[in-house]
Amino acid sequence: MVLISPKSHAPWGLAIALFAALLSTACQAKISQSDPYLASLKTDLQTKPFDFEKGQFRWIKLGDLRPTQALIGHDQVNYKLGRYQAEPQKMYQEICESYGASSNKVKWNAQSSPLQPASFSCSQALVSRSSDIKTAIVAPDGQLYLTDGHHTFSTFMDMRRGGANMPVLVKIQENWSKPSIQTKTPMAQFWQDLASSNNSWQFSVKGAAIDYQDMPKHVGRQFLANQAFRSLVYFANGIGWDKTLAAPINFLEFHWGQTLAEDISIDPARLSDSDYYLAKIEQVARQMLAYAPDKVIAQSHYSAQQLGQKKAWNKQSSKRFKQLLCKGKKKHLGKLGYALSYQHPGLLTELCH
Repeated sequence: MVLISPKSHAPWGLAIALFAALLSTACQAKISQSDPYLASLKTDLQTKPFDFEKGQFRWIKLGDLRPTQALIGHDQVNYKLGRYQAEPQKMYQEICESYGASSNKVKWNAQSSPLQPASFSCSQALVSRSSDIKTAIVAPDGQLYLTDGHHTFSTFMDMRRGGANMPVLVKIQENWSKPSIQTKTPMAQFWQDLASSNNSWQFSVKGAAIDYQDMPKHVGRQFLANQAFRSLVYFANGIGWDKTLAAPINFLEFHWGQTLAEDISIDPARLSDSDYYLAKIEQVARQMLAYAPDKVIAQSHYSAQQLGQKKAWNKQSSKRFKQLLCKGKKKHLGKLGYALSYQHPGLLTELCH
């Protein structure tokens, strides 16, 4: 057997590497294209939601999804956008996760695009993890209303390579296009049904009720208003509360935020200041810990303990808090660091150096 030295035969080594890369890309495309859900992509995008059935997994363009809440935490989205900008791999991982196809070992290349699901490959078949797929309900107006995933899909809407034409996969939670109660105002009844089944959050930033006709028509920061407490609760996860221990209810962070707003005041204009932001996250976390475990949180009908309240500020709390801005020996950005640097690029060199 003849051994070829990589140093003396560099052109051969390069050719072999290029061939392997091309072969991998070709195989990857073949694997992706064979997925039955990818095969239905074009048909789904041409099908009216009226024809979607409960329990099905169907494709729809982001721009055609209607939100069922008027608010999101903009800085949770900003964190994701900053992270995707620095690590495109993370973007494809979370797209695959939204497909129910696991976020592990995603394959993509420079020609891949979120607008073309067949241009990258997830490690599992689509819908393998169906519980990860966002849900939507068909309404009497023939539109598809998102009931879970407003932050994820707002991130996809706002990211540089996403937008209104990006196809996403959703599970049809219900088809209410033909109301069980005959009424002259079927959409009013639809929104009442959404509220009574805890599938909508029809409140303004100040907590005032919003008429269904005034609800936003699209996901994304341009359309969904910023609820700063929603982001504060998100960043306090693992510090003052633990989402993995909380009852799996809709609008969990909004309920926490509504209660916290009664005891804490914030100046949204100052949240661009990292010191002020960190101080408010700490205040929120400590207030969560200060509540009696049996205190009912907002209109959730659940207690603080049932919604993930931690027993005390512990070592994990301190570690999570210290990693919000920067983490690791190499001082990589943390969640808050990514959010702030995405909004204010000039801060990037100041935050962790």
